[in-house]
Amino acid sequence: MKLVKIILMSLVLLLNHIFATAETTVASSSAHDNNPNSDKTLEQFMKRKDIDKTYQSYLQFTRGYKPKGRIDKATRDRLVEAYNSMALIDMAFRHNYPQALRNLISASEYSGSDMSAALLNSLGHINYIYSRCLPTRDNMTRSLNYYHIAFHKAVAEKDWSTASLAFSNSANFGFEPWMTEYNRSLVDSFKYIPANTNMHEYKEAQITQRMMTAADRHDWHGANRHGWELSRYMASLKMPDDVLAHSYLLLTRIDEAGGNNDSLGVHSSMLLDKAQRANLISESLYAYQMLAEYHRERGDSLMADRYRSLYFETRDSLMMQCQLSGIHDEYLMYRLNNADAEMAEVRYRLLMRNLALVAILIVVSVVIFLLLRLRRKNRMLRAKNERLYDNYLALTEHNSNLEAESQQTPATGAVRKETSITESRPKYGSSTLDDIDKAELLKRVRKALDDSDVISNPDCTVATIAEICADSARNVSQVINESYGNTFTAVLTEARIREVARRISDSAVYDNFTIEAIGLDIGFRSRGGFVRAFKRHTGMTPSEYLALAKERRSGTESRG
Repeated sequence: MKLVKIILMSLVLLLNHIFATAETTVASSSAHDNNPNSDKTLEQFMKRKDIDKTYQSYLQFTRGYKPKGRIDKATRDRLVEAYNSMALIDMAFRHNYPQALRNLISASEYSGSDMSAALLNSLGHINYIYSRCLPTRDNMTRSLNYYHIAFHKAVAEKDWSTASLAFSNSANFGFEPWMTEYNRSLVDSFKYIPANTNMHEYKEAQITQRMMTAADRHDWHGANRHGWELSRYMASLKMPDDVLAHSYLLLTRIDEAGGNNDSLGVHSSMLLDKAQRANLISESLYAYQMLAEYHRERGDSLMADRYRSLYFETRDSLMMQCQLSGIHDEYLMYRLNNADAEMAEVRYRLLMRNLALVAILIVVSVVIFLLLRLRRKNRMLRAKNERLYDNYLALTEHNSNLEAESQQTPATGAVRKETSITESRPKYGSSTLDDIDKAELLKRVRKALDDSDVISNPDCTVATIAEICADSARNVSQVINESYGNTFTAVLTEARIREVARRISDSAVYDNFTIEAIGLDIGFRSRGGFVRAFKRHTGMTPSEYLALAKERRSGTESRG
């Protein structure tokens, strides 16, 4: 069948021109000689009626490739063009529509989701041919969808020839209200094609656009006028009968939509004449259908039955001899194969989702377990810190009581300490201090160590305390060693820790301080030294002690 032959030839020529610009990769020399990418163009093959040679050259090029193989983009594009060209030859010359569909499916697999405008136009055309025999709304809508997408894709790629062809093809379905409404957005988008485009496809599409606009306004007289304008334009270009049949097809469509039965008979007869001359079976099929309707309206049942009989004979011939019915089977098999692939992918995704859910549940369970253990550990540490806090406060109070008692009996305390210490520290055996002097000096030393301003000085030394006590550093060191049983540095550190603990417990002065700031404020030179010293004396870190002090103060305030 040679349905809309010039449109198909133009598409094939356009694809072959693009295909011929790339370097051929066919291995054998004979394949290179027969490759359509050589200096022999598809047009030359067609002029020589050597369609089989053209088809075989495309077929030889496509061998050895698989859609899911590792193919570079340039080769993949050439494969898409080759399969599309073979599909056009199958439709226009071989009338093998199932094979055309298989070639278009192969082209679709190589192109992926980014189909070219030419391929989309070809998919629209094979569905258009199928809808001629089975003119259901679904079949026609599917073809229109392909034409619309092809048009917008071609406009985006600035492929004005393909855009014009796709636009003209969208008018083949007629001018019924739902079709006109469906094509309205396409008509509005025609303005994106430059008006100075110099090609006969654009001129044809331009006249078709005016015809569709008039039909949308139900101006059937104006649409008929533009239809004749298109027919005269095609005749002026000396187009063959198959192209002229296309213009009469549009005129017949206008008469059918507008209800002009008189013109319907004339235009249907002209369409049938041109279609039979060009051996266009699908156009003849539509002409028989319209002539049967024309004679039925005129009451000539004999002629109506004759044309209806010719319609069914032609349709059956088109479905059986051209294997057009195989298109449905090919679509069904393609969808089944896709469904199997999609089901496998769905199963894989479901498995991955289940594995992910199991992994998430395991992770959540581990996290919950760790959080519970951490919570239990924190509660135990908190209880321990509270005991240490209470013990430290009790110890501090006990030490204060002991110091008060020693101040009441200084001599006895001093003698007792000296007796036990001097036995282990003979270095102070030459000291001139007696017990009374030691007791007096110890009182002054304790007073100095109780002065927060003195111990908060980072440069505080034995000499500093000795200067405050108006005595020598040796005597101060002796009194501290013998009375406290420790070095001056340890006694100073303990005094600082005791002072900072008192401040934290009694007031909120350190609530907004950092640990480093608290340590510097009390005389420590580094954060680490302060934290270690505080934990050694209290059993907890400054942060833990500060948190407990805050809680105790807030509890006291709420009870008050």
